[in-house]
Amino acid sequence: MTPRRSRRRNPAGVTVHRMRPPCADFRVYDNATYLLSYTWHVLGALCKLMETVKFDVLDFPE
Repeated sequence: MTPRRSRRRNPAGVTVHRMRPPCADFRVYDNATYLLSYTWHVLGALCKLMETVKFDVLDFPE
């Protein structure tokens, strides 16, 4: 499944790329499993974006 992402630019000119959380289609009962899945999910999304977008700054919540 390809993660859906949305892109939004705020008045300051900052573009925000949002993505669906990992494991949205099924339950994950262990926090460590979720965090590992989240890390790989973010890496995959960043790799795809870096094919088409040149980033000045990468910032995302922990």
